[in-house]
Order: sequence, then structure tokens, then C-alpha cells
Amino acid sequence: MKNNDPLSAGHPWKHILRKSVLGPLLAGILLAMAASILLTGASRALVELTPGENPLLPLTVFIIILIVLLTATFTVQAVYFHIIAVHLKNDREKSVFVRMATDTIRTPVTGLRWLTELFLSGEFGAISGAQKESIVNMDAAIRRLINLLDELLKVMRMSGGLVHYNPTAADLTALLKRSAGDMNAVASAKLQRIGFGQISTDVDIWLDEPLIRHLLAALLGAAVRLGDLNTTVVLHAEPLEKDDITIGITYTGQPMLLKKDADAEARHAFPNLPPHVGDLDLTVSWEILSAAQGRFWTKHKDPEHTLFISLPRKGMARGV
Repeated sequence: MKNNDPLSAGHPWKHILRKSVLGPLLAGILLAMAASILLTGASRALVELTPGENPLLPLTVFIIILIVLLTATFTVQAVYFHIIAVHLKNDREKSVFVRMATDTIRTPVTGLRWLTELFLSGEFGAISGAQKESIVNMDAAIRRLINLLDELLKVMRMSGGLVHYNPTAADLTALLKRSAGDMNAVASAKLQRIGFGQISTDVDIWLDEPLIRHLLAALLGAAVRLGDLNTTVVLHAEPLEKDDITIGITYTGQPMLLKKDADAEARHAFPNLPPHVGDLDLTVSWEILSAAQGRFWTKHKDPEHTLFISLPRKGMARGV
């Protein structure tokens, strides 16, 4: 995942900015201390002695002036680079917000697109000519909006990888309920409901809740898209291994098709993930999963299919 963020880990500009800010500040402090000592001695020399009595007095005054100038120069440089660092950080945060917000908005808009598709297909019964014309116009407007959101996402991807994963102690049950709540309205458009299976509540887990909630909402959207009408999408979670937690999304409908080299039954297939499922763009979701050092795989047992993700429960370094 390419990263062009000047403040991100590993980027050489980060070290340049740190050195440019911290170095001059420390040098300025030391020079100021030296200047205060020399000024004290110089004040006595100016009061008690004349230049003829103290041949070092001109040199002392010159050094004092030089120290003051260097101190002012380093201080201005430190302030300048600090302002640059703040602006770069603000730009990165704005980019992250716009990209995540665009990706979030796209899901319910896509749900409306599915609804118009169902009306036009006759799944909800026969419609009149006037109704069909109105729905077709609505469908065209929704498609234009989705295309605009896609274009915005493409522009934001040019900024490089913007996912900054910061795990904290999390309540798994609350996280799953919030994720389900985010997608209830979209599921209702296909006469579906989101339910819960077994959820382990006695495990400690550290997650970046906003990012994992975004990821789960996207996967729930994929399950809703692939699921049949009048079915239930089930969320469940349990420890997979000592240091991992597994979250599953089970639905009845069409299987999620990975790329051609994926196994038919199950595969830890991060490199083979589909970037799109129907009208859903999952690119941001896969970046989140990668930043979380998680895994993805599917399991099929007709007519049910399950999407799995596993995430480290704890111990990950912050800011991956």
C-alpha cells in the first residue's frame, strides 16, 4: 500500500521535519543560555572597563551579536517548519475524512440503486408505465451520483494510503451492534434483516473501532447485495486462535467470487479479494484490513455462505 503522506511512518520528510524543528529549538535554547552568561560578563566589562583596558571587549560584543542573530534565525526556522508540519497533518486528516466519508455515503446510495433495480425487475410486483418512468429517472440520477462518488474516491486514492490504524480496548458486542445498525436500512431495502449468532464476550480485544466498523459495514453491504430477498444476514464472532478474533457474516444467496486462483472451499485470500461486489467498491475496506494485519476468507455450504475476517486481539503497534 503506497504511502505519500509526509507525516507517516517511514517517510523521509518526517525525519527531516523532526530534525528541522527539534534541532533549532534545542540549539536556540543552548545559545540563549550562553548569550545570557556572556551578556552578564559583557555588561560588567562595558561599565568597569574601556576598550583599551580590555582588548577582548570588541570580540566579546561581536560574539554576543552573532549569538543573538543565530538564535533568532534558528527560532524563525523552527516556527516555520512547525507551521509546515501542522499544515501537512491537517491536509492528511482532511483527506482521510473525505475519503472515508465518501466511501460511507456510497453504501446507502448503492442500497437505493438496488431498490430501484428490484422495482424495475418486478420483484415487488407489477408497476404502471408512469411509475416505471419515474423509477427509471430515479435510477439514472442515483447512477450519476454513484459515478461522481467513484470519481472522488479515485482522486483521493492518488494521495496514497491514508489508513492510519490505532487500536484501543474495544467492546466487541457493542461494535457488532453498531455495525449492524449502520446497515439495517440498506438490508430493509431488500426485505432482509440483520441478526446475531454466537458472540464471545469474554475476550479482550483491541481494535480501531471506527475503521473496523467501516469494514464490517462494507462486508455486510456485500452480504446484503449477494443475499436473497426475505432472508436474514447473521453476524457472529469467536476466538479463532489464542491471539486472534474471528468475525463471520453468514447469508443465503450467491457466493462471493474471489479471483480465479482462489480455492473453492476456503482460502486466506487477501491478495485475491475482489475490488468490487456488484456496485460496491471494497478497495478502502481491503486497505483497512491490511492495516489491521487481518485476514479474509470465505466458506460455502449451499445455500449459506460466510464471509470471515480475523483480526489480532491485542499487541499490535499503534499507527500501523
